[in-house]
Amino acid sequence: MERAPGFEESRCSNETTPDLMNYLIVDDHPMTRQAVIDCLREPGDTFAEAGTGEEAIAHCESHTPDWVIMDVKMPGRGGLFASGEITTRHPGTRVVVMSQYDDELMADGARAAGAIDFISKDRIAELPEILEGLNGHAATSTERL
Repeated sequence: MERAPGFEESRCSNETTPDLMNYLIVDDHPMTRQAVIDCLREPGDTFAEAGTGEEAIAHCESHTPDWVIMDVKMPGRGGLFASGEITTRHPGTRVVVMSQYDDELMADGARAAGAIDFISKDRIAELPEILEGLNGHAATSTERL
């Protein structure tokens, strides 16, 4: 399996469950990526990692994840640009944007880019419940969050 440079992919478990999820975690800080993975880890789910928006876009061209958890501020084009590209090219992929800042203007930018939610990094521990609540939400919905 060929991957874009900068990607680390790990299988959380060899067990399988009926609702396996494929996640792409995008943040320029490896410790933050690992914290997100640790919060979301379920048997059989797969995780890919990217450190930039460009890497995330490249990954989605060959491996379409169910969920992308995307940081806003990263080197290069950043998370809002990447979110817009991913949701346009892959409308079935659901994107949640996160930031260390709980800023309404940034949240509006995330929604405009096609993200279905925006969270503060202070809420990473709540990601399983947040995603569960969004699970039925269509990725292409224009509903205001």
